[in-house]
Amino acid sequence: MSTTYTVRHDDAEIAYAVHGSGPGLVLVHGTAANGATTWAPLLKTLARERRVVLPDLRGSGRTRDGGEPLVLETMADDVLAVAADAELEEFDIVGFSLGGAVAACAAARAPHRIRSAVIIATPPSGRDSRSLLQFGIWKDLYALDPGLFARYWLLSGLSPNFAAAIPPDELARAATFPIEPGLERQCTLNTEIDLTPLLGSIRARTLVLGCAHDAIVPSEHAELLGRGIQGARYVALDAGHMAILEMPDIVARMILQHVNET
Repeated sequence: MSTTYTVRHDDAEIAYAVHGSGPGLVLVHGTAANGATTWAPLLKTLARERRVVLPDLRGSGRTRDGGEPLVLETMADDVLAVAADAELEEFDIVGFSLGGAVAACAAARAPHRIRSAVIIATPPSGRDSRSLLQFGIWKDLYALDPGLFARYWLLSGLSPNFAAAIPPDELARAATFPIEPGLERQCTLNTEIDLTPLLGSIRARTLVLGCAHDAIVPSEHAELLGRGIQGARYVALDAGHMAILEMPDIVARMILQHVNET
């Protein structure tokens, strides 16, 4: 059972959902998705042991803001405001893709509040020509045809073997999922992020997960992020970018093992 809330922060109404009970665990979603769609494959498992808080980032879900360009630090503070509103003085955090950058930024800005972090499929920086090319294509495809973007996103987000094994009718249904309206702003933010100046401020015990077949964030980029965080552990998953969808049981188990360490 979940309960939904909103908290006012910096001119925006940030929406979030809460599931389960126990120590706080905040899950931060990625580009073009929202808290519910990103974390649904893991939610039942995680909520058995944790009070899981799912914020919707600006441009996604039920969160409402003025439509201004997105700023990483503001979004990290949004997540911290959600955690405070959910009465989590200290908590663990997990971020996927863009959400991993938000989670890392939050951990750097509030090291006294975040006990541990799991960062999945996130590069240390998006300020490179490959990222500009990739996210420029995403924005153009979405503007041309959201359905075309959704199909391309699935193709690039799933590992080849996983995608090939999906029955055609299920694949057709998967390609009709709604894309969040803040896609363009989130894509632009992805090309502006540079986490490298923040990594030295992260004190949380950190697990970085890369994805060996990731065509969106190459695994070597995720590994670079792990190298930049003192004491972080890096593991490469045998999956594409959407490892949460491809191997939910394994990812959930790895998250719980890490955040439950003492």
